[in-house]
Amino acid sequence: MFCAGSLAYHASRDLTAAPGTRAMGAMALVLLVAVMAANNRVPGSRFLPLYACVLAALPFVFLLTKESALDRWIGEFSYPFYLLHYLVLAHVENVYAAIFVTMAGAAIINWGVQDVAERAFKRRQRPAVIAA
Repeated sequence: MFCAGSLAYHASRDLTAAPGTRAMGAMALVLLVAVMAANNRVPGSRFLPLYACVLAALPFVFLLTKESALDRWIGEFSYPFYLLHYLVLAHVENVYAAIFVTMAGAAIINWGVQDVAERAFKRRQRPAVIAA
């Protein structure tokens, strides 16, 4: 899925000039959310057509959300969420509790580890010296 997201991002850069891409992105996003909401279980390999549709829609969704602060904020949680979700699902049976615990853990990792480390890294960077 991460590879698919990367491929879709690169494809979205080629679509920026095409007319109607933001509208197509909005339609694709609504359709994807509706299809995923209709399936209340994790799709398996027999849902390959769904995965293909997701991959085809992602470039348009990227164009629609590329300037969204909310999307960027949610994106900050994607990797910590990915790291934690299997561990949480192994120990929490209730889906809503698992989502809450995973999001809380991702927030702790993001704000408590990633943001602190990023600030420390930026403080240690020195400005480039320009030779005269």
